[in-house]
Parts: sequence; structure tokens; C-alpha cells
Amino acid sequence: LVSKTWAQALVYCLAFGLGTVISPLLVLAVLSGLIPRFLLKQKEAYYKVVAFICGLIMVFLGINLILFARH
Repeated sequence: LVSKTWAQALVYCLAFGLGTVISPLLVLAVLSGLIPRFLLKQKEAYYKVVAFICGLIMVFLGINLILFARH
């Protein structure tokens, strides 16, 4: 990006800094703790489905790591 004014450069710097500090992973980590509680209050079936899907994802990532990891 090329800024034409010092204010525009300041906004670009601020946006870049916030993008590196506030990671989407931090938001997902917080939500991952809140989502099961919310789903458990709604219906236990939703909780079981989400737990099953998360388990499948973890198994897939584990198999992927074992098969394709380079030492």
C-alpha cells in the first residue's frame, strides 16, 4: 500500500498492528469454551453432534500429521 498523506499512513500502520495483535485464533479460543455451554443449554443432541464433529476433525488432523509430516 502506498499512502498519500501522513494520516493515511497512520491508519495503515494502526490496521496492520491491530491485525497482528488481535488474532482470529484468540477469538476462536474464547468462543470454543463458550459454544459447548450454550449448546448444552439448548439441547443435548446439539452438543453430541458438535463433539462428534470436533472428534472427527481431531482424528483427521492426527492422521494427516502422521502421514504427511516431514522430519
